[in-house]
Amino acid sequence: MSNKGPIGFQRMTSLFMNIFIGIVLGSVFLFLTHDVSAMQANEIARVFIQSLIMSIPVGYAVGDFLPSMEWGQRIAERLHATSRFARHLVISLTLAIVNITVILTLCMLIALLANMNVVDVIAIIGTLWAPAVLAGFVAILALLPVAQKLASKVSGFSPS
Repeated sequence: MSNKGPIGFQRMTSLFMNIFIGIVLGSVFLFLTHDVSAMQANEIARVFIQSLIMSIPVGYAVGDFLPSMEWGQRIAERLHATSRFARHLVISLTLAIVNITVILTLCMLIALLANMNVVDVIAIIGTLWAPAVLAGFVAILALLPVAQKLASKVSGFSPS
């Protein structure tokens, strides 16, 4: 698998974005699901790293299988979002809603289904969904251009 050309650029962008999203969502989930003030530093680090290690490959797979970037671009066109920022806003919101929803659902099912019933896991997903999508949206809005610049350097491909 080559990192050169548009496919390499897309894969590298996805990888960098999933690292960024994993860090942001890992932090959000840590504070929403644990009493961090009662935890020792090594336990906080362990929980965060476990979340990060699980979310990056799940997010990368989701990014590979769902054409959510294309969906965001089509939605931006249909909404006549012509300015660069308006397009970026629509695409980021689409990526957040679609990808974060799927990543959250898959990660929670993987992490919790062995010890909980499906209804309880779905309730937890419902509780975490809004803060996860909001944090994911902010991360994508701020960091997608950074991920694309890094991917361009690594892949040698410039989308412009």
